[in-house]
Amino acid sequence: MLDSCDTTRTRFEEALDAPSLVDRDRVDAHDPFEHVRRLARALFAGAEAEVRGGDDGPDRRERTNPVLASLPLRSADGQLLGHLTLRAEGRPGLSAAEAVLLGDLAHAVERDLGARALATRDELTGLANRRGFVAAADDALAMCRRQGQPATLLYFDLDRFKAINDRFGHAAGDDALRTFAAWLRATFRATDVLARLGGDEFVVLATGSSASSIECALTRLRASLAATSVRFSVGVVAWVPGAHAGIGALLEHADAAMFANKAAHRRARPTTRRLTGLVAARRERRGTGRLSRAS
Repeated sequence: MLDSCDTTRTRFEEALDAPSLVDRDRVDAHDPFEHVRRLARALFAGAEAEVRGGDDGPDRRERTNPVLASLPLRSADGQLLGHLTLRAEGRPGLSAAEAVLLGDLAHAVERDLGARALATRDELTGLANRRGFVAAADDALAMCRRQGQPATLLYFDLDRFKAINDRFGHAAGDDALRTFAAWLRATFRATDVLARLGGDEFVVLATGSSASSIECALTRLRASLAATSVRFSVGVVAWVPGAHAGIGALLEHADAAMFANKAAHRRARPTTRRLTGLVAARRERRGTGRLSRAS
């Protein structure tokens, strides 16, 4: 049992000096909530804490360690992030002081989750940033390796993005980035890992998808963007466990494939000099035709 409200609040405040969830050098990446569990055991007489993400509430089917209390975890804008649940056997419930402490602990977890989201999310587009992508992609590739599923990395770079910024301003450039991110979300599945690496570079790690389904997705993406000024080059590389030690090697190969695709686009795009020559030749043919008809 707790000593007193003041004593336990002091213990709580001291425990908050524990490493943050986003401090990857001090927290086990495979169990980022371990320090929350340690803190709960110290504050609530050995009770076990669990943090469940998404809309799922606590699993009340467990009989050996029943739910003692559960609180929702919300973002600053009120979005449900998950639940913080305490489990304990043979406990009648929380005292008033413990209920206050559980609320404080839930707020601390919410702040940590918010900081974690900020550290792994691109503010402009809402997609994962490079840090968030690498972490999520490593997990996705590990799952594919265990289940024997394919994975494909698509590395995108917007064409003539600098020209958009120079001609129309950075606000137009930001709109182009947000537009592309929105169509990536609409085109690929929720289970795929999407990110903006920086600048005008985006990636998608598609898991469990065949080469034909990837090509169909790219066709849909191009069709969706046809009415906009946004165009892209893309490098597509299938994950080969023996050839790609991790997501870093896969990114390097996909980046090289993207640059090859962009170079092909540049060769195919008429230059100003070529366009001038084509226009002159067309005018000459038209003039010749009129002379012939006149004669």
